[in-house]
Amino acid sequence: MKKEIIFTGTLMSLVLCLTAQQPFSNLFLENEFTNEPLASRGGDVHVQDSSICFRYEPPDTTTEIPYSKEFNVEFTESGRTLKNFTQEWDDTKKIWVNARRLSFTYNEQEVVIELVYEYWNKSFGVWENYARTNDSLTNNGQSGQSIVQLWDDATNDWVNNFKVSNEFDAKGGITRRLEQDWDKATLEWVNNSQTLNELNPGNQVTLALVQTWNDSAQVWVNSQQIFKNYDPVSELLTEEISNVWDSLALVWIPDKRMLMTYDANGNQILFIKQVWDFEAQDWVNKYKITDDFDDMDRHVANLQQNWADSVWVNVGMSSTEFDENGNPVHDEYYSWFEEAWHKALRCEHFWRLLTLVAVSEVDRQVKCDIPNPYPLGHPFHCDELALGKTNRLEVFDLSGRKFFSKSFQNQEVMRINSPMPTGFYILTIRNEKGVFYHQKLTIFND
Repeated sequence: MKKEIIFTGTLMSLVLCLTAQQPFSNLFLENEFTNEPLASRGGDVHVQDSSICFRYEPPDTTTEIPYSKEFNVEFTESGRTLKNFTQEWDDTKKIWVNARRLSFTYNEQEVVIELVYEYWNKSFGVWENYARTNDSLTNNGQSGQSIVQLWDDATNDWVNNFKVSNEFDAKGGITRRLEQDWDKATLEWVNNSQTLNELNPGNQVTLALVQTWNDSAQVWVNSQQIFKNYDPVSELLTEEISNVWDSLALVWIPDKRMLMTYDANGNQILFIKQVWDFEAQDWVNKYKITDDFDDMDRHVANLQQNWADSVWVNVGMSSTEFDENGNPVHDEYYSWFEEAWHKALRCEHFWRLLTLVAVSEVDRQVKCDIPNPYPLGHPFHCDELALGKTNRLEVFDLSGRKFFSKSFQNQEVMRINSPMPTGFYILTIRNEKGVFYHQKLTIFND
């Protein structure tokens, strides 16, 4: 499965992100957080109960200072997080203090449709509302509209803040993204920016035109254009060039470029960001990120380096260890100074088995006439299903993210028809007693 790891800040930015200290905007705009993949290992579902992180004050890398704790306290039957809260260390009082709490609501396909963010009021010792997002999905399960609201203590109610609306083509590709802000005076949505996408036959964005709204002139004004190039064989993104609009000269000016390299399994192993040098009239390196994967395609190490004149200079480094089930259990983060690596943070993650599939899958022998590779929309049928039982067909990618879910009766003809990228997937069929059939498939778009 393709893994893209894009690191755009300092080492501490990565640390804060991975220890769930994300800023408000990231929580509501980043798909990776609100729809994080399930940890499915050979069909078994593992969930992360908690994490604890300790920081260091280099050059002392032996004295550990408590930093953060994160708890997933409630899950769906399939392992999606329903409730999560974080604590931070109060170094003055030497105690753990509540920081934030998240509550997730899912639809039938287990896509997040509501996320509520609460913060801990230290003065009163209670959780208080801060923000929430609501997603309206299309018939294909895509986000058609997302509305973020903030809590208003004066009215004791949620108040609109901003909205994102997507428009799609017949294949499900996003052709337009509109961002709007809530005007408290007029109680109306007002335009902020829009992104117009051009797509290739594979439904990938090749050109994104970003425009901002000029309210006085009531027109859209060019802001940025982004060109994206893909490998013709793997269809992975290999280059992204961004230009900014010069409103005085009325021309596009080169701004930045990103270059991506992948291994044979589609894992992103190198990311380079460059900026435009007007004097040299050429691209100049800014920073790069090198990622290492083991023979099981697990991300095990990360190295960030900045470009200084003519050489790469170390900035940050991380490493991850896994348990026997493939769950990440130990992370370490290092910063570079005085020509040496110094440990900055250590995190421990604690997992448990939520659903044991391997035991139940041998209880019933079911034969399904599923072609492999499987073309999306192709009908198939499974024999020897129990009469009078409702079953559920589900499709996951190799990281455990669910792409398709539908209930059916024993003699129904089935089709997998949700939009999904060409790649490797796990198909499962379950009933109330658990999963009794699973198969690894290559799914492709015609």
